[in-house]
Amino acid sequence: MAGRLRANRWSRPCGIIWTPALWVLCRPRHNIHWTGAPHRLNRDFGARFGDEAYAFEELVAEIGAAALGLRIGLRPQLLDGHAAYLAHWASILKERPAALLEASGHAQRAVDHLEAFSRVDVAATSLAA
Repeated sequence: MAGRLRANRWSRPCGIIWTPALWVLCRPRHNIHWTGAPHRLNRDFGARFGDEAYAFEELVAEIGAAALGLRIGLRPQLLDGHAAYLAHWASILKERPAALLEASGHAQRAVDHLEAFSRVDVAATSLAA
């Protein structure tokens, strides 16, 4: 049973990444999304895939994941699906050029929030709460 569940878990794509060896790259994005919960950084830009608010949250997650990856020493690389994925945000950036700076600010706060958990003094306090 456990083997079958494991096989099913690893046989599906992770977002836009279809290569299992690269699925670990999804984790930073998911962690950035995690920080948006009301009891964390209270970032609620949208919940429906395809709407402008959701696209903004995706932009925050992508910028945050890139920043987090650089901080932990991952070398930047462009995947084939990135261009199509980035096109999702093009309309927001075209209409509101300042959105990039706003998203970058939210991403920075998310990265800082996640990094706080790597400090022993903060992690112990946060987990106890």
